Amino acid sequence: ADILHIVDLDAAKTGKPENLDIILEIRKNLTIPIEIGGGIRTMETAKKYLENGINRIIIGTKAVEDISFISDLIDEFGAEKIVLGIDIKGTDVAISGWEKKSGIHYKDFCKQLKKIGVTEIVVTDISKDGTLTEPNYALTEEITKMGFNAIASGGVSTKKSVDILREKNIFGAIIGKAIYEGILDLEDVVNKKIKNSYLTKRIIPCLDIKDGKTVSGIHFENLRDCGDPIQLAKFYADEGADELVFLDISASDEKRKTMTDIVQKISEQIFIPFTVGGGISSVEDINECLKAGADKVSVSTIAATNPDFISEASDIFGSQAIVVSVDVKKVMLNNENIYKVFIHGGKTETEFEAVAFAQLMQKKGAGEILLNSLDRDGTENGYDIDILQKICDAVNIPVIASSGAGSREDLLEAFEKTSCDAVLASSIFHFGKYKIDEVKKFLAKNNILMRI
Repeated sequence: ADILHIVDLDAAKTGKPENLDIILEIRKNLTIPIEIGGGIRTMETAKKYLENGINRIIIGTKAVEDISFISDLIDEFGAEKIVLGIDIKGTDVAISGWEKKSGIHYKDFCKQLKKIGVTEIVVTDISKDGTLTEPNYALTEEITKMGFNAIASGGVSTKKSVDILREKNIFGAIIGKAIYEGILDLEDVVNKKIKNSYLTKRIIPCLDIKDGKTVSGIHFENLRDCGDPIQLAKFYADEGADELVFLDISASDEKRKTMTDIVQKISEQIFIPFTVGGGISSVEDINECLKAGADKVSVSTIAATNPDFISEASDIFGSQAIVVSVDVKKVMLNNENIYKVFIHGGKTETEFEAVAFAQLMQKKGAGEILLNSLDRDGTENGYDIDILQKICDAVNIPVIASSGAGSREDLLEAFEKTSCDAVLASSIFHFGKYKIDEVKKFLAKNNILMRI
């Protein structure tokens, strides 16, 4: 199995980890990740689990009662360790062991969760739980399309139901009663052919913005107009993009702030995670972008000129909100080609070697690395696999491949030959060469786990 899902039912009643000794004994005897839910209502309890090797904690009722608790957990431990459990009765979120309706529509609750950086949700249709019928496919798929890793819970009892969830590229399925009663053999449904099945891969269109227009070029030159960024953002969100990146490519060079008016208009049109970069050089800049509707910010020049800024930003906003965009280029040094970091839109070489810089950014608190190859930018000759894998090997935070995508095979190569978490592309989508759903289906057929 990919993950072991444990619920401490006693703790759900008392609010204390009643079965901690047993859970930690299980932890010692397993190599796969473990997630635990039930009665996690304080930071102290969360720390007790996570500091003792539990990989993820699941929060349910407490999140509905006090959503700021989730923000605090994400800030302290990172979004990848915090899973939301949403139990749904009709259209309302249920709490207190399903006994009460909260009066909150699950869609409204999901919107709140998205804003604070939640990425993963266990979706339980209460009417399906323990029935050994089928999960609520539509509900789980709907929450997936909102931009979450959705895990189906309740009613998963046959190989057919697992196959349907897999075809819909649902992130995961929790199976319990069907295994205990011998109705389903786990070995029959675990797909060992899918690479890195623990995490889905992401497709991220990039909107490079100059003078209010989306542009595309080669090495940041000979820019072509690709259209209105607000319309393109909505189009890509509707097409099934996992996330969106907006880069105001001349803001840093022109020493001005990011165009937050466009950011706000885009955020009003889409319901997928949205990263904004360009000209961000202060805590105030980050705050303005997040207030305008961005989920994350991408910083580049300031990260290299003042690495401690990343620590300051991640302490305030949480590491999940801070993406460091690393522009790299091969240079000759002592008769050897090495990758150096560049700033100011690729115009200025820094002292940093690329791999060491990525490791420094992780240490300072970056939540993701967006790796741009200046040698490949706009060439459509494929990603620079060499430096991409070196960075992936050097850090344990997500790495996004950027620069060079010219075909769907280029995206497949990045996923097959490296452990990158996402691929970013622009021109292959802007000019209609491929549709996002077409690319995702192609990758899924080649055993890359995608959300479709």
